[in-house]
Amino acid sequence: MTLNDIQTAVGGGTTYRAYGHAMAARDGLLITLPLTLVDGRLTALVDACPVQWREAVAVLHTPVDHEVSLESSDWRESTRDFLRSLGEGWRVGFAAELKAVIFERVDGLRVGMAAQRALKWGVVGL
Repeated sequence: MTLNDIQTAVGGGTTYRAYGHAMAARDGLLITLPLTLVDGRLTALVDACPVQWREAVAVLHTPVDHEVSLESSDWRESTRDFLRSLGEGWRVGFAAELKAVIFERVDGLRVGMAAQRALKWGVVGL
């Protein structure tokens, strides 16, 4: 995955380097990818974190122990479409302290998403 791919996934903007990961964010969404998996030059990365450090650490370290069925009626259609655009092989975990859903692809790409954005039922179950 290139830096351009990461920027495109969040709708443009800046890509950052923090905690050994490339990161990009928009309201209610954080994408992280280990720097060792980024294709291309890293010189365009800004050395900073795009979200509060607690949010970034939670997205990076929340256990993702459950297989994801994107066909589940729990997910918003926009969530399904977004994850499919990034590939297959997702697992999921929940960061209750952030009221967020954390997705991880097999290769280490992680997506932290506000539960109200990801789930049809919002934050009730967290």
